[in-house]
This record gives sequence, C-alpha cells and structure tokens, in this order.
Amino acid sequence: MPGSKYLSGDTLVRTLIDIVAKGGNLLLNIAPGPLGDFDTDAYRMLEEIGEWMKINSECIYNTRINDPWRQNENIYFNQREKNKAIYIVYMKPENHSLRFHSKIPKYIH
Repeated sequence: MPGSKYLSGDTLVRTLIDIVAKGGNLLLNIAPGPLGDFDTDAYRMLEEIGEWMKINSECIYNTRINDPWRQNENIYFNQREKNKAIYIVYMKPENHSLRFHSKIPKYIH
C-alpha cells in the first residue's frame, strides 16, 4: 500500500526475539507494489534484519520455547533439541547503542 509505515530494523529484531522466545513465528506481511517491487523502506527493513540474521540466525531457526523464556526485561532464552543447547539473547535498552549477542553453553548432564 502506498505510504506504508515500516518498523526499524532494531524494532523488528526486538519483536522477532520476543516472539521466538515465546515459541512463535513472525510474519512480516510485505507485498510488492503494482510494478512488482517493494517499497524502498521495505528493502531497508529487510536488509537490516538480514544483517542481524547473518550473525544470529542459529538462535532463531529451529528453536523451541525454554522455561523460563525471559528474565528481567532484556534477557531472552530459547533452546534447540530439548536441553542440548540453550540460547541466551541479551538486548541492550533502547536508549543505548543496540547490539545483540547469543551464547551457546555446553549441555551439562
């Protein structure tokens, strides 16, 4: 739709992390215009989330909800293959420079 508003890459990644930690999926709902291309802002948004996913896709794809799924307001958990890999994603508060890190601790019996 002409004049559509798109989320910033930071907001989109934050939303993605929150939804995936709860066991959900994110649908972006981006459609091409009449000429078959996306709006310039849609390309920008997709590029920003793509850059983040190049580094952090392992903590998003094929993961399941963890218990707990969140601690405080900025630490999120999910897991791959029940109890074999736990992903911890820390998000800095929005008023700081935004960087995401994920760690994969070894499974301890």
